[in-house]
Amino acid sequence: MLLTAANLGTLLLERQIGRRREAALRTALGASHARLAREAIVESSMLAVGGAIAGLAAARVALPALVSILPPEMPRLGEATIDPVLITTVLVVSAVTVLIVAVTPSLIAAPASVQPLLREVSHTDSRGTRRLLDLLVVSQLALALVLGLGAALMAQSLWALQHVNPGFDPEHVLTARLQPAGPRYLAPGRVLA
Repeated sequence: MLLTAANLGTLLLERQIGRRREAALRTALGASHARLAREAIVESSMLAVGGAIAGLAAARVALPALVSILPPEMPRLGEATIDPVLITTVLVVSAVTVLIVAVTPSLIAAPASVQPLLREVSHTDSRGTRRLLDLLVVSQLALALVLGLGAALMAQSLWALQHVNPGFDPEHVLTARLQPAGPRYLAPGRVLA
């Protein structure tokens, strides 16, 4: 999700920088920076809501397929569901991402003085803006590298756990669960009701 947010932030920042002349013209015609920021939030919200819905739909379709290909002895496999906590987390993270991604580019790209931007024929990126874009691209690469290495290590650990020798023959083993009753077997400190 962080990788997607950084990618979206880079794209929106680049788009906002490309629209600096338009923002300057709208500011000269009377639009406030708050109105421009609200417009950016609405545009980003549409992307975030669409992305959240698409991600949840893809997870709903992919979850049964993933569960079916995993070994049935995998612990807590039956508990893998898309529950309200997951949906709430996706929506909250999407909302926070929208606020960060939408407001930051509009604040950075907001023209301090409208007149120079209206006079220039072509826009040139400022040094600070270019550095921010470079930083976002580097952070995306770093996150992708960490994500890829983490996935590789997780797959290697899963494979190693499935092929470990437990030190005994696990075939034809009988297990039982006992629940003794009576006051003699109560936990210390418990009183009979």
